[in-house]
Amino acid sequence: MSYDLYVYGDEAGPEALQAAALVTGLAVEDDGLAEGSPFVVVRGARRRYSFTVEPPERVEPEDVPDEITAVLLGATSQVLVRVEGSEASEVPHAIRAARRIALAMRGAVHDVQTDEVHRRGSTRRATPARGAIVATLAINWWVRTEGLDLPSTAETFFELARRHLPDALPRRYGRTEPLQHRWEPGRAEAFLIHLDEDEPGDAGTSWTGSGPVAYGSISSSGWEGAVVASHGLTILADALADVRYREAVVRFFTAVASQVDAVYASASVLHGAEWSGRQLWYPVSAEYEPGLGRRGVWKGLPPTPKWLSWFGTDYADEIGPHLSFGSVRRHDRSLFHRAADEPTDQADLARLLTPPTPLGQRRWFGLRGPRQRSAPESIPWLPVEYLAITSRTDPTTYPIAEPAATLPRTLQA
Repeated sequence: MSYDLYVYGDEAGPEALQAAALVTGLAVEDDGLAEGSPFVVVRGARRRYSFTVEPPERVEPEDVPDEITAVLLGATSQVLVRVEGSEASEVPHAIRAARRIALAMRGAVHDVQTDEVHRRGSTRRATPARGAIVATLAINWWVRTEGLDLPSTAETFFELARRHLPDALPRRYGRTEPLQHRWEPGRAEAFLIHLDEDEPGDAGTSWTGSGPVAYGSISSSGWEGAVVASHGLTILADALADVRYREAVVRFFTAVASQVDAVYASASVLHGAEWSGRQLWYPVSAEYEPGLGRRGVWKGLPPTPKWLSWFGTDYADEIGPHLSFGSVRRHDRSLFHRAADEPTDQADLARLLTPPTPLGQRRWFGLRGPRQRSAPESIPWLPVEYLAITSRTDPTTYPIAEPAATLPRTLQA
């Protein structure tokens, strides 16, 4: 029999683990520590066996228990602290050591005997002050309506959320504000039944998330003649300053896009929303995403680049050769494009596509340095025939999108 404590967090070297595990009265057996080997900790003048610390192992998100993911995102390493045999008196020493190791790894401890999770410090970021103007990350996954099964989609979404981004799980949900239904942990059946009751013309189901996740949605395919539907998530962008949270969002974005076979998906940094203290409001001055699939009619790819983009099988082969900046990864027959490492808004992404001004078009003003007579226009991020044409003739409405010149045959209304 043994008592096992699993520590999840950042990678740590053997010296750091040893320093964290040892306090007064504890020592490493034989006073040695071989690279890649467990070390045994002994206690007291008689050097009585206390516990063993196994070497770190790299873990993937799917290897991390849901209990840990609920309080810690982005764990990359696991360390096992084990009390061998029936030395019950040594368990408290092992627990304290595991907690110190977790602190050194910026992580958390999972006691598999009691299912208790320990993490020092807050697990949630502070929300903005009431009335604050905030930036958001708007995520949209566009999918075909043919064969679309909304309950199955929701089950996939929530399974991936539990693995990668638990904040995306619902707290309250419904079709109209105020949201009428409360999410009960472990009882997703009520949500799935509610979703399955969608009727023609329904806009789908929305929910509020936790922490930085303001909203989520799963859209219906109820519009007559619809070829696409969209699912979405809105996140307060300040949370993405934490690299762990940012990479968890990226993993969730790609995992959902792959599992739902997205035609196209995007994650965009938008400015100008107002935080009421409980929800977001969008004044006329706020930035909006163009309606690429209004009433289920696909209009084409967005005219401006996004921080994250996913191109499904209808687009990947045609678009791939034209992605000239950022990183591109192939996922089976789809492509994932990350325009920049950190979240980048549309204005800064446009600057990546702005050609340099020729020297002949610059003027000098003493010591102020070179200035441009006029800012050059940015070049299209993709061939224009694939891009939806957008306009906003009325400043009180969302941008209007007209169909691109070239649409995949399977997405034509």
